[in-house]
Amino acid sequence: MLERYRTLAAMIQLADFTTADLAELSGVQLTSIRTVLKREGDLLERVETVPRGSRSGRGGRYVRYRLAPGALESIAEELRVLEQTGRLNRQARALATPAPDDEVPSGLLAAEHVLIDQLPSADEAEKRELLELASVSIASATESWDLVELGLLGRAGQLHARAALLLHDLAVAELDAPDPGDPATQALFRDLRQRHRLVRRFARRVPEFDLMNVIDERVEIIRCLLGAPESASMVVVTPDEGSVPPEVDAAAKELGYEHVDLSHFADVKRVWKLMPSVCVLALPSDRPSRVGPTVERFLTVKPPLAGGLVVSSRFNRTINQVTAGLAVRYMATDGVPSADLNGVFSDMAPLVDPSAD
Repeated sequence: MLERYRTLAAMIQLADFTTADLAELSGVQLTSIRTVLKREGDLLERVETVPRGSRSGRGGRYVRYRLAPGALESIAEELRVLEQTGRLNRQARALATPAPDDEVPSGLLAAEHVLIDQLPSADEAEKRELLELASVSIASATESWDLVELGLLGRAGQLHARAALLLHDLAVAELDAPDPGDPATQALFRDLRQRHRLVRRFARRVPEFDLMNVIDERVEIIRCLLGAPESASMVVVTPDEGSVPPEVDAAAKELGYEHVDLSHFADVKRVWKLMPSVCVLALPSDRPSRVGPTVERFLTVKPPLAGGLVVSSRFNRTINQVTAGLAVRYMATDGVPSADLNGVFSDMAPLVDPSAD
């Protein structure tokens, strides 16, 4: 099936061709090329016959073909079917023998080496060559991203694939230096930042992953280059100038959070411009009368409360009733281990697949 796919793909890339032309472009043996052409005879027209000359060292002639009218659409449709069949076959094989969680394709490690170790010291021309090399390595290791989309890589493989592609795209953005005032540039950075958060979330499940600091630094370089606002993975909001509850602070430190109190409305509006992945509204358990106005004011600043959570140290019936009426999630943090609370915060971050364009 692969040889047929490569032969057909070569046919639609050439205006006219001989069997030798197809073999050279596709890497398929001549005998297999001839088999495909024989089966697809109704899609071909003979243009001419040309002497073999010195190409084979023997006598005889080559037949030169071109696609018949309407053949291009027919072949393109067959290629789509073959692509889908190939994807399904790979998925079936992988489901039968799942990739180990700690297995990372060597092509991804090679791409990371190029992007982290070789790229920074290269000149502009060399950087573009290295970026192309890294892109080819990533595509080869992930079978043009199919292995990622179909979930056929293990946990570490998925992480390294996303990390390598993010490092590549960050390097491209730095090299191209797009206009910070262009709305498309800001959209680009929002996409890069969202993918950065996704990689960070994957990294929490792979303790041996040691590239997060490098990725964080590259994201900050691009943020400054593009004039983008500082990023906040998490925002903790309190009703006044009181401090963040200790259990929330302990659990949120790993994500890196910014604290804002609702008494400074301008600060709250500024924080929402950071588009945090996670927002936690921390309320005092002993002042339930303030819950309704506080939550409602919170919602007027950022409606709806997407990726949001209301917490209090101890369970409070009034808070529970108010948040239930506003369709906002509520939990009491008293007695919840810091690691478990951190997991709650982490799971709130939206998973956005960068390949879903």
